[in-house]
Amino acid sequence: AVLMRKSGEGEEKTACRAARKEPPGRTALCAKRLARCEELARRIYELRSDASSPGGPRELLSAVLEMERSLGAGWPVEGEMSEEEHLLGRIRAGGYVYDLSFSPRGDLLALGSGDGMMHVVSLREAGGVLSLSAVARFKAASWVTSVAFLPDGRRLIMGTDEGNAHLITLPGSKDRRARIVLKHLPFGTRHDSNLRGSCVRVSPDGALAAVGNRGGLRLFRSGDDGGLEDLAHEMAGRVHVLGADFHPSLPLLAAGGKDGVLRIFSLERACEGELELAAEHAVKGRIWSVRFSPDGETLLVGNARGQALLFELERLLGGQGEPEARLSLGGGIVEAADFSPDGRFLALGSGKHQVHVYSLRERVRGKPKRVAWRDMGEWVSAVGFHPMGDRLAVGSSRFVRIFGLRG
Repeated sequence: AVLMRKSGEGEEKTACRAARKEPPGRTALCAKRLARCEELARRIYELRSDASSPGGPRELLSAVLEMERSLGAGWPVEGEMSEEEHLLGRIRAGGYVYDLSFSPRGDLLALGSGDGMMHVVSLREAGGVLSLSAVARFKAASWVTSVAFLPDGRRLIMGTDEGNAHLITLPGSKDRRARIVLKHLPFGTRHDSNLRGSCVRVSPDGALAAVGNRGGLRLFRSGDDGGLEDLAHEMAGRVHVLGADFHPSLPLLAAGGKDGVLRIFSLERACEGELELAAEHAVKGRIWSVRFSPDGETLLVGNARGQALLFELERLLGGQGEPEARLSLGGGIVEAADFSPDGRFLALGSGKHQVHVYSLRERVRGKPKRVAWRDMGEWVSAVGFHPMGDRLAVGSSRFVRIFGLRG
């Protein structure tokens, strides 16, 4: 930016470029960040020119780190996320939004709602403005409580309040109608209305899918015909499973639920119909969400006491169950959680109407530093990072809001 300002047309070109990239309401934020970057660049140049100044190395490092944050290497949203500056779009659903999922390419967003519908929305950006358009919607017999894309981006699994699992192929250029490949009914009757009906997770390679609810945890394998083959069933009829997740690289599956016990299963013999219990740990309160970090070293557990617990996987497998950090959201159920794709940030939502974003590489009193937040005014039931990491979708009562995170 400093070099461009030295040229005759640099200032005008910089302003035009910022205006093209930023949607309305965010140009002021971009200009402010640009001015700060120029100031930091000058200061860095001065410090490098005079390395003998007192505190020079420390001040230089501080300036470089702030520059990285301003350019997008860190979290650019400081404090409360504003609708005027950061809101890119809003999607209205017909009922309570239980879950949401971005497609692997980030061009589609699926959401499940309490009106018994799953909505699939297209996301397109032109001239810095995000446009949203409906692609398809699917009617279920009850609430749609979970959705998950497969790696091909054309198929997804929809879980419902009654415990049903539907594998759906999205309409293509030749086939304009959605095709329900599988309708599996393994879990019986309607559950307690205060608990999620079913949770659905897909392994990173798309070869396995886990579906859990009041009937336990069931594992499926992708078949050659495009359907799902039943592999294994654990905790049948004994535990209402509310959250589950696959490890990003190891053959492990973590699950937790109504009994407040976190279980980690080995998948090495899953093809033989066996899930071997590798570790278990009791957590106070019901377990509502389970998430592995992208590097697989951390396991997050959200409970019904307004807490998000961060465990080191190696310690859990070694029988040491004390969490490395406890994040308190002030009460409510923590059922919304997601790590950013690069593993640097964690987004959490709770029944106390707030969404919080934490930096996992910055610590305050031994805990991840909270870098952004927003009071949504209603229950936050789902959060999800865009695959590029530059947007955050927040689901609540009847709405999904998409916030832009980088300039």
